[in-house]
Amino acid sequence: MQIAFIPFGVIREVARRVFDIEIGISVSGRTQRTIQMAAGDRFEEHVIFVIRVGQTIGATLSEKGPTERLVGPKPTEYGTGMQNHPPSAAPLLMVTDNGVECELDPPLSPQPVQKLDNKSSDSSLSLIDQNLYEGWDLRINKADMAALLPYHIVMDRDCRLVEFGKALFNHVSHELLQIGTPLVRIFDIYRPQIPLDFESISNFINAVFVLQVRTSPLSMQQNNQRQGEKPISEENETEMTVHSHHLKLKGQMMLLSSGNELLYLCSPYVTSIPELLNYGLRLSAIPLHDVTRDLILLNQQRLSDVEANLQLEANNEQLEFLARDLETEKAKSDTLLREMLPQTVATALINGQSVAAREYPESTVMFCDVPAFQSIVPFCQPMGIVRLLNDLFTKFDRLVTLHNVYKVETIGDSFMTVGGVPEAIKDHCERISLLAIGMIWEARSVIDPISKRGLKVRCGLHSGNIVAGVVGVKMPRFCLFGDTVNTASRMLSHSPQGLIHCSETALRSAQRTGRFEFICRGNVQIKGKGPMRTFFLLRSFKKSLWEIVERERDESTNSIDGYEELTAQMELKGTKQGEGVAKMIEGLFDDRRMDRRSTTCAMM
Repeated sequence: MQIAFIPFGVIREVARRVFDIEIGISVSGRTQRTIQMAAGDRFEEHVIFVIRVGQTIGATLSEKGPTERLVGPKPTEYGTGMQNHPPSAAPLLMVTDNGVECELDPPLSPQPVQKLDNKSSDSSLSLIDQNLYEGWDLRINKADMAALLPYHIVMDRDCRLVEFGKALFNHVSHELLQIGTPLVRIFDIYRPQIPLDFESISNFINAVFVLQVRTSPLSMQQNNQRQGEKPISEENETEMTVHSHHLKLKGQMMLLSSGNELLYLCSPYVTSIPELLNYGLRLSAIPLHDVTRDLILLNQQRLSDVEANLQLEANNEQLEFLARDLETEKAKSDTLLREMLPQTVATALINGQSVAAREYPESTVMFCDVPAFQSIVPFCQPMGIVRLLNDLFTKFDRLVTLHNVYKVETIGDSFMTVGGVPEAIKDHCERISLLAIGMIWEARSVIDPISKRGLKVRCGLHSGNIVAGVVGVKMPRFCLFGDTVNTASRMLSHSPQGLIHCSETALRSAQRTGRFEFICRGNVQIKGKGPMRTFFLLRSFKKSLWEIVERERDESTNSIDGYEELTAQMELKGTKQGEGVAKMIEGLFDDRRMDRRSTTCAMM
């Protein structure tokens, strides 16, 4: 097979580039044979070649002289190799530049070290040289061998047990673990996949061998016997459940100097501590010189790192999920805060800024309530009252957003709004007046559960200076303070139902930016204020009722501006003008009788 000659060029290039030398390679022997494998026969070719070291690149023979290199054992017939020489006395082949081959004498065997007494030890150490080790022969008895290599196995040419480590008693029954027992009764060869015989093992002597114990663990058999179950035999061993653990041994096969025995230096084939525990083993069961201990610890550390990384990834995913939930909840909280507080104030609080109280020299405060609310409550269920107020305040909230004013709070049936706060605007009273007209109209679409007619609300307006600020931390509220708030509340309490009661200050403020129609009520005795000249707001000349409430007009039934329908249901009982004022209002919508120049009863 020509593939055997591929290493020739590779070795030449390695010698030239790495070691800076020239070498010569020649074939010394070539054999072919058929190897029996578990999967079938395989043809194998074995090529033996000799490497001759030449001169260093860039140097001449005169400068360097003959170069001598030890290149290894002298090649012999394939299969016989080193059988006639012990490992420490294998012949070495010296090859010179002239191609002269000679066989070197084997190295001297070490001699036993003489025991030195304590008095002369210090002075005698300097006298020890290599001649002291001549004739020394290293030997070890079977007991020490079984203790140092607890899993080793020695087999003869018939693959029968000759010697074994004492740790095998923990995994193989005493009946099988006897001198002369065929190895095939105890083990199955797991790797390489070859027959378990002497010749096949010798052909793959440099391979890593993995043998698997055929019997179940001895501890399992003992447990079954204690429980009165039938012991597991070799015949039904293949029918065992998957819970059985068959120990695997991994190691190297070595041909002993006699050429008739094989030494299997091995240890349990495990990669992690849990796997070690499955076989009933501990880390101390691994031989001290075996690197399997380090591999298990390294693998366990790697598994721990992988598990820690997986746990960290799971924690990160959970944190990301919680962070998304937190962002969602924070967005809801921010939205709710912006609904409870003015936009600028809520933004400042969300950003962690403090909002100081502030005085507003010009603003308009309005209160609105349902006068008949206290007479409705005794005759309705609580859920009915809640639905009634929710329907009413939902309509009011739409108007508040439409006219861009701020709803301060709702207490019971009372609805409080303000214009010009927290952002100062010139038309604050105009906006509140339009809102009051819209609220009077929208309230009539909510049915009174007692009278089965539309609700009638009343409004009270007053303009002036106020102080506004955020009160509270857990449930912050934007509160208004000042005499303007008290006066607006008095305007509400002295207003008949279905009307908009305004102070003279509110009238003047509304007329600065808008055009409204007011009716003078005259002087009214206000609690805590004395007599005050007040007015009723009737209509706006800039906007129709349909524009104020943002509704489409029914051309077949509604008037053009809608104020005729609004004023038709207003009540003026209790006013100083009495029936005369009522008749005046009726005449205001009759173009033939309406005198826009009159200042006694109407202010436009």
